[in-house]
Amino acid sequence: MNKLKITLEYELNTRSPFIIWNLISTTDGLSNWVANNVEQKDNDIIFTWGEIWGHHEIRYARIVNKEKNRFIRFKWNDDTDDNDYWELRIEQSKETDEYLLIITDFADNDDPDGLKYIWNENMNRLHQASGI
Repeated sequence: MNKLKITLEYELNTRSPFIIWNLISTTDGLSNWVANNVEQKDNDIIFTWGEIWGHHEIRYARIVNKEKNRFIRFKWNDDTDDNDYWELRIEQSKETDEYLLIITDFADNDDPDGLKYIWNENMNRLHQASGI
């Protein structure tokens, strides 16, 4: 099934790409805003939502490409379409000099708003956890 490519742009309150890079590329950083727990083994990432001892969901992803302080691209292991991925990219705004987080993801054709809602909630957690 073909999916709809979604690109979301969020302005961050920082002028340091290093701070953003740590939030999007490390297990500690991702645990602050994407999932409750994130573990890494080589290029394999385990995302856990909820508490391990209670109701929870686990998904596995692989880092398929990254460039330090620029972007990191993941692919869910259970995603059957080779063209689907999700990416977290750092760009600097030419107007404000602030940094932007550009999120690219793929939504089912019947639920793009659901995916946007999830990323908006994740960004709320990022702002609360980091202040950026």
